[in-house]
Amino acid sequence: MDMNKLPLVGILVPTYNRGRTLDRTLQSILGQTFRDYEIIVIDDGSTDNTRALVKSLLQGVSYKYIYQANEGVAKARAAGMRASQGEYLAFCDSDDLWLPDKLENQMARFTPDIALVYSDAYACAELFPQPKARFRCFDLNKPFRGEVYGKLLKRNFIATSSVVARKSALRDFVAWPLTNCDDWQMWLWVARKGRFEYVAKPLIYYYEHSEGISKQKKRFTAARLSVRKEELRRLKKEGTVGVSFRMTVNLLILKDMLLLRALKIIPSGIVRRLLALYYKSLPLRKVLLKTGLGS
Repeated sequence: MDMNKLPLVGILVPTYNRGRTLDRTLQSILGQTFRDYEIIVIDDGSTDNTRALVKSLLQGVSYKYIYQANEGVAKARAAGMRASQGEYLAFCDSDDLWLPDKLENQMARFTPDIALVYSDAYACAELFPQPKARFRCFDLNKPFRGEVYGKLLKRNFIATSSVVARKSALRDFVAWPLTNCDDWQMWLWVARKGRFEYVAKPLIYYYEHSEGISKQKKRFTAARLSVRKEELRRLKKEGTVGVSFRMTVNLLILKDMLLLRALKIIPSGIVRRLLALYYKSLPLRKVLLKTGLGS
């Protein structure tokens, strides 16, 4: 890329004490066939070797390194958005991997009315190179294109590291403090400003954390409840949707409230077993990866 030219895509990589995985994440970005980008690493207060790793690995490419006190991933991404000079923003968590043609595939899908492009993902339960992976499509066996706000409010079906969005569509976006849902807040914001497009093949490897899964479930349900309540308040204030849609959102809120109540009552051991049964019931698909990592 011409160093005097503004990059087309700003790739945001928030990280916190993930030196052990950040190396391979950045290597997967550097291996992209689409080259018109800058990498923005937002270090959210790491105490490991993150700074030295970024400096050594990204020499000779367009990049920015931003260090901030530990404030959480939402504020880290916000700092990256402010620093980016690109017309588009791509998101990559610091333990996920991109396939080499990710950006090339997605940038080709943008037309003037498209605000965001996302893709399918390989979901991995363990770290590479032995992923113990299953092919999981986040409901993308029924991919949602075009106007997706209503569907997205029912469920976040988008893997964060698969997203490329127009920076203009995220102008004035401010995430409010929630655990596990700041990305969903972004997609809902963008969905009200433009259409979505979908690449019908996995373009990333998404690492699923397993630590404290029952506690995460409680936090996630509480955060999801807050997101839906906030969206309902906005819809009522703006008066932009009908009674039937607001009723649907109210039912989703009620479901979250009942689930949260149940999670507080049911012992954590039972929750873990139920979640394990759920994951085992998901369809398994054998995948021969071009890189050979999944063979």
